[in-house]
Amino acid sequence: MAIEYSRTLERHLPASPELVWGLVADSNRWDRLVGLNPTRYRYTMLDADGQQVRARIGSTTQSWGESEWLERGEWVEGQSMHTTRRYMAGPFQTGGLRGEFSAEGAGVHVSFTVYAESEKPLNAQLESRILQSFDQALRHFFDALTKLLVRARMKGQLELEPAPAVIQARQLLGRVEPDGSAFGLRGSVQDKELTFRAERFASAPITPELRERIVRFAREAFDDELSEIHPFELARVWGFDRREVLQGFLHAARAGLYELQWQLECPMCRSGAQDVAGLENLTREGYCVDCDRSFSLDFAANVEAIFKVSPAIRAVASSYWCVGSPWFRPHIPANFIVPPRGRREISLELPGSAYTIRTAMRRYRTGLPVRPGARIQVTLDPQALEVAEGQGGAGDSRVSLVLVNETPHEEEFSIERADWAPEAALGRDVLAVPDFHDLFSTEAPATGVELSIGSTVVLFSDLTGSTALYEQIGDARAFALIEQHFRSVTQAVARHGGAVLKTMGDAVMATFPRAGDAFSAALEMVRETEQLHSHHGLRLKVGLHEGPCLAVRANQRLDLFGTTVNLAARLQAQARGGQVVVLERLFQHPDIAEFIRRERLDATRFEAELRGVSGRHACVAVVAGL
Repeated sequence: MAIEYSRTLERHLPASPELVWGLVADSNRWDRLVGLNPTRYRYTMLDADGQQVRARIGSTTQSWGESEWLERGEWVEGQSMHTTRRYMAGPFQTGGLRGEFSAEGAGVHVSFTVYAESEKPLNAQLESRILQSFDQALRHFFDALTKLLVRARMKGQLELEPAPAVIQARQLLGRVEPDGSAFGLRGSVQDKELTFRAERFASAPITPELRERIVRFAREAFDDELSEIHPFELARVWGFDRREVLQGFLHAARAGLYELQWQLECPMCRSGAQDVAGLENLTREGYCVDCDRSFSLDFAANVEAIFKVSPAIRAVASSYWCVGSPWFRPHIPANFIVPPRGRREISLELPGSAYTIRTAMRRYRTGLPVRPGARIQVTLDPQALEVAEGQGGAGDSRVSLVLVNETPHEEEFSIERADWAPEAALGRDVLAVPDFHDLFSTEAPATGVELSIGSTVVLFSDLTGSTALYEQIGDARAFALIEQHFRSVTQAVARHGGAVLKTMGDAVMATFPRAGDAFSAALEMVRETEQLHSHHGLRLKVGLHEGPCLAVRANQRLDLFGTTVNLAARLQAQARGGQVVVLERLFQHPDIAEFIRRERLDATRFEAELRGVSGRHACVAVVAGL
C-alpha cells in the first residue's frame, strides 16, 4: 500500500470560482514553487496487449536522484483540478496536486493539497524536506494570492470580460502586476543596455504611454512572460488598440529591445509547435513533436508573430516544469482520464454549444453536440472516436457524458472550445501593418518557398489622367501632385487597418485582413482623390478581391501572388474613374452590404471576362460619391 506525504490548505478568497481556479490550477507554477527542477521531455512508445501508443515522458534530476514520469491531468474549469506525475523511476510512485473550488458567499472556498506517494517509507531527512517544501509553497502562494485579490478588488479590477478562466487570470496578473516570486521569476536586467536601446526606441511613432509600457515590460515582467510575448493579448490587458501594440513591438524589435519570431500553431492540439526566427526559415509545412504530425502552414491561420526580450537585456530561459498544465491550454475547460477498457460517467455544465472532444494518446478529434440535458456517449477504440447522442433528462441544464475507452491504454479525453481562439497576431495581421514592410523589408520567405495565406483581401488602385497631367502643368508640379496622392492613399489604407505592399507606376497594391475595412479604405481613397485632384483631371479606380494567395520572396522583399492578386488587378481594370469594382460574391459580404445600404451608394451589376481568368464573372461597380 502506498504511503502518502501531503499537506492541505483551505482558504476563502474574494473572487469568482472561475478566476481563482485560473490563478491556482497551474501545475507548471506549482512544480516550481515546491522546489522541483525544470523538466526535460522525450517521447517513447508504450506497449499494452501488443498495441503501442506514443507518450511524452518527463524527467529531471533532484537531490534524491534521477526521476522519470508520465504526466496526467483532470480538471473542470472553476470547480476542480487534479494533476499527477506517475513515476517510472525514482523514490516516488506518484505526486501531484488536488484542488476543489466551491462558491462561498461573495467569493470561493478553496481546498488545495500537494502530495507525493511512495511504496516504501522515506528516510526522515527526505520526508522532512518534502513536507517543509509543501508547507512553504502553500503558504507562500496563497498569501500572495490573497494580497493580489485584495489589491485587485480595491482597484476595481475583479470585473473581467467573459473569457476562459486562464485568460481571465492572465489579464488580472497583467493589470495588477503582483510582487514577489509566487507568480513568476524575474531575472537580472542589464540596465545600461536597456537604457541605450530604449533611447533608440524613443523616436518610434507611437504614443509616449505605450512606449513607456513596452520598455517597462522588458524590465519588470516575469521571465516566462518575456520568453513568448503575444502583442494582441497584451493590448487587451493594457487597454491599447491591438494594432498599435503590434506596431509598437515591431519598432521595439527594430530598436533591439525585443526579437521578432514566428510561432507555428499545430491545428490538432492547438498549441505552439515551433518557433522560427525569420520567414526565410519557414517551409511549406510545420511539425508538432507532441502530436508527431506534420501540418500545412497557412500564413493567415496558423503562423503567429510573437516577440521575446533581447538576451542582451535579460537572459530568459524557456523553462517548463509541466507542459500539460491547464495554464497552457485555456481552450480546454474540462479534461478527464479514463482507465484502460474502462468507462466514466460525468455530469457538467457546458455553456454554449460549440465543442469538440479530443484524445491525447490516440490523437482523434470529433465534434461534441452539446445542449442542455443531453446525454452523450463518446467511445474510443483503436481505430476511431465515435459520438452517440441519447435521451437526457428533461429540464436538466447539465450535460451527461459517458466516456468509454476500449483500448488497452489509459486515455485523456479533452473537451475543447471549438469557437474560441487566442488573440493572435497572425501573418495576415502583420502584413497589414505598414511599419512591418518598412522596418523588416527583407523579412520574406526563402527563395523558391511559397507560403500559403488561406484568406486575405487584396486591393489594387490606379490613377487615370496622370499622363495628360505631366503635359498640362509640367513634370515638377505633376510629380509633386502624384507624390501627394500616394501619401494620401497610404494614409487611407493605414487608417483602415491595411498596408501598402508596393507601388507600380501610378498603381498601388495593398493588403487587408478584413473585407469591410478594405472596402471602406477604397471608398475613402476614391473620394479624397476626387476632392483633391479632380480639377486636374485625376481620378482613382479600385478593384478588390478576397481569397487565398501565396507569400513569396520577390526582389528580396515579401510579395503576394496567386489568383486572388490577379483577380483584384483585373477588377481594377474593369473600374472607371471614381468606382470600386468587386465580384458579386464579395459584394454580398455583410460589412460591405451594410456600408452600401447605410450610405445609399449607387451599385451597378455587370458581367465581364477577366484577362487570364477563364469564364465570365458577375461583377459590381460601386460609385464612391462624395
